[in-house]
Amino acid sequence: MAPIFLGTHEVKLDSKGRVSIPAPFRPTLSRQGFDGVILFPSYKVDGAIEGCGQDFLNQLMDSVNSYELFSDAQEDLSATIFGAAHQLQWDANGRIVLPEPLIATAGLTDKAVFVGTGALFRIWQPERWAAYQSARRQSAKENVPSLAVKPQGGGGGA
Repeated sequence: MAPIFLGTHEVKLDSKGRVSIPAPFRPTLSRQGFDGVILFPSYKVDGAIEGCGQDFLNQLMDSVNSYELFSDAQEDLSATIFGAAHQLQWDANGRIVLPEPLIATAGLTDKAVFVGTGALFRIWQPERWAAYQSARRQSAKENVPSLAVKPQGGGGGA
């Protein structure tokens, strides 16, 4: 089963940069063979940190490696994602220490919001998250996106 991250979880950030990985996220990450997380500045969204486990990072690597080796596109993606990534193991209480560059990227002070996005999650400064979420909801209302829900399993038919 593919890893999935759901929900919005606000946590405290202490003066040492420690933050607790939300409890619902930890089993999903641990099943990937590492009691920790991989974090990097969002490639798509300014002011957010992307988080994932080893499985998704491997998928990203496969995608980046699909570009011609040493091409500008491959170099851009490699530097942006892997060059800025941090592999962080959590302690017995599920806490990690966020590196200063990531704290600065997200503008974090005393709180952080972990937001599940399915295959990965993002970490936001709470007010930035609220503004982003509001803008995304408005965009969804205006653009009326629709999803084709794919049936799972070997469902029937004659």
